[in-house]
Amino acid sequence: MQDVVTCNLEYARRAFELIAEPDIVDWTTIITGCSYHVQALEALKLSGKMLSCHVKPNSITFVGILNACSHTRMVYLAREYLGSMSKVYGVKATSDHYNCMVDVYCRASHLEKAYELIKSGSFQLDAMS
Repeated sequence: MQDVVTCNLEYARRAFELIAEPDIVDWTTIITGCSYHVQALEALKLSGKMLSCHVKPNSITFVGILNACSHTRMVYLAREYLGSMSKVYGVKATSDHYNCMVDVYCRASHLEKAYELIKSGSFQLDAMS
């Protein structure tokens, strides 16, 4: 499925719909595929559908969701997801998640918030930071 998403998102979406009971890999692949192919609203819609199907998101799923929040400048929603990661789903936030949050803040013109997050020491800085 991941190779299909890379080549043709519409084909991947149709293939995804044919899966009777998508697992976390299927959901994560289609969510991140939409997110990275500038279909962020669709990615967020799919993440809601995934949660309603009682599929538990993993660390990679949250990167895709936070990336979608970034592309839509949904700061509040990104904060909600980041907060629920460990509290609700037991997923520890990594540098990838915090880098997504920096991107969310920057795209939404909340540069002070991005700077505060970077300076907070909540995560190890890397080339993406």
